Amino acid sequence: MSEKKKRTLVRKKQSVDTSKPLPTNRLWNIEEVAYYLNETVAEIYKRVERRTLPGASKLGRTLRFDPAKIEKWKLQQQVATLEELTK
Repeated sequence: MSEKKKRTLVRKKQSVDTSKPLPTNRLWNIEEVAYYLNETVAEIYKRVERRTLPGASKLGRTLRFDPAKIEKWKLQQQVATLEELTK
């Protein structure tokens, strides 16, 4: 019996260019969302799995996110400071 070679899928790691603002005219990939929310990619996957992060769409084998929904969700997650509450 001959051993079958295992195929490994090597994916090129995408990185976010931090010198430019994130585009709002197209869907974001998971790395861009993680950068925008200042979280890890693993945490974004967990949020999608728990359905606590809106705007996620599956495009083939990848996740894409609507920037408008992500921005709106981020603003809703902000907690008012004590100073803001006492005004």
